[in-house]
Amino acid sequence: MNKRERKARLEAFIEERDAVMLSLDEERIKGYCEKYQVPVASNDIAFWGGVHKARLLISGITDEQAQISRCWLKEHGFKEIEGSDPMRDMLER
Repeated sequence: MNKRERKARLEAFIEERDAVMLSLDEERIKGYCEKYQVPVASNDIAFWGGVHKARLLISGITDEQAQISRCWLKEHGFKEIEGSDPMRDMLER
């Protein structure tokens, strides 16, 4: 696989991931995790905490979506995450 093909696959992965996380659809998120062999927390609070933290790293998140995630995290005693999306950072290199 050449560099262009790797970049296209990574872009497709990120686009799918972002759409799934922004949907807040539990079945869809768990299906995505199964597809890519991403471990899923067995505890609901930990699962949703991870989802909401991941959403805050998505560059295309709307202010309303971000506020929903920030509120959820605060209400459940989580600290808000800061930083950038490591997958998107790889694309920019």
